[in-house]
Amino acid sequence: MIKLIATDLDGTLLFPKKVISLVSKKNKKVLREFVQKGGHVVIASGRSLKMCQKIARNLKINCDFTPYSGGMAIVNNKVVDAGIISNDLINKIDDFIEKEHGRLYRLVTTPKDKILAYGPRLTLIERVLVTLYQLINLRYNEARRFIKIDQAKNYFKDGVCKMTLIYTKKDEETINVINKISEKFSAEVETFVTSRACEITLKGYNKGTMVKRIASSLNYEDNEVAVIGDDINDVTMFKMFENSFVMSHASDEVKKYAKNIIVNFKDIKQML
Repeated sequence: MIKLIATDLDGTLLFPKKVISLVSKKNKKVLREFVQKGGHVVIASGRSLKMCQKIARNLKINCDFTPYSGGMAIVNNKVVDAGIISNDLINKIDDFIEKEHGRLYRLVTTPKDKILAYGPRLTLIERVLVTLYQLINLRYNEARRFIKIDQAKNYFKDGVCKMTLIYTKKDEETINVINKISEKFSAEVETFVTSRACEITLKGYNKGTMVKRIASSLNYEDNEVAVIGDDINDVTMFKMFENSFVMSHASDEVKKYAKNIIVNFKDIKQML
């Protein structure tokens, strides 16, 4: 019997996107009915804690969280585990990117849930595309502070929970730099490469390990947990829990790790 559902947000719980309501009525109904029957919900997302909490308020249910792609585990509004990437390590990654001339824009989330953005100067076309994207995804946007790249070293004294490398064009040079980062820092961090970005968390901290950490703290067995997602950073959940559900629009690379394929989030109701 499933007693805990851990769900990703973008492409999963937030699919299809509803600009006005954030989460569709059908998806809300699934989780509300699950909670009413005594179930527990964990939001496992690459998003910030503030965004995860915003979705929980929209659902009108109590949730626990593992934001930052597993960079932190929060139970009953208390941090029970956090993988903090040191200021020194972030500086090393930044220096390596600059040395390799990698055109990678960076979003860094601090333990205080602040998102800092910096990197190469965007071209006019890139600025237009970013503006259009933000307008289209208005309610899904997260506040971020833009800083100059030479100021970045001064902002991470307390470390960071997650670093995201964003590339506007996935060309051979970009892929090469990402691969080099994944290889050079493999003993210290985990990297999750998607079609648009590379997410970096501290070694051992990912959605799978943090959902297990939360489930264990609540005395749930692995077979009582169901996990749902659609992207590469959800694979760690699929590998760790047998009751795994992947969205049908996910890539074949992601699908092969999940036991069940669903078209919409509400389809899990028939399988629980």
